[in-house]
Amino acid sequence: MSLNFLTLALFFLDRWLKYFFELKGKIFINHYVAFGLKLDLNLIYILTGLILGLFIFWLIKSYSKKIILEIFGISLMFFGAISNLIDRILYGYVLDYINFPYFSIFNLADVMIVGGAIVLIYYFLIVKDKRVN
Repeated sequence: MSLNFLTLALFFLDRWLKYFFELKGKIFINHYVAFGLKLDLNLIYILTGLILGLFIFWLIKSYSKKIILEIFGISLMFFGAISNLIDRILYGYVLDYINFPYFSIFNLADVMIVGGAIVLIYYFLIVKDKRVN
């Protein structure tokens, strides 16, 4: 199974889980961006558009160099952000469905974003220095 398929599968799983939990009435409404930061919806759209544009540019560059871990990390972050952006466009907020009391409320898209960041940190701090160019 390729990492591209895994990333897309996680994206569609998140979309399905949001739909499923919304039908069950077990959804948490998240008006915040990250770390409890609340921004104007228009500013969120502008910042998200800029960030996604940078991700697309970075992804194309990574594909041309065939750097698998970089492609995987960026793709996870990109599709996680797209899923949450779809929520913001449709509802004006993000649908969360995982609740860890006294810690956080989040969704699979958030896990994808954090997971992608971890993959990229791992690549840049550990793997990249060991690569032979």
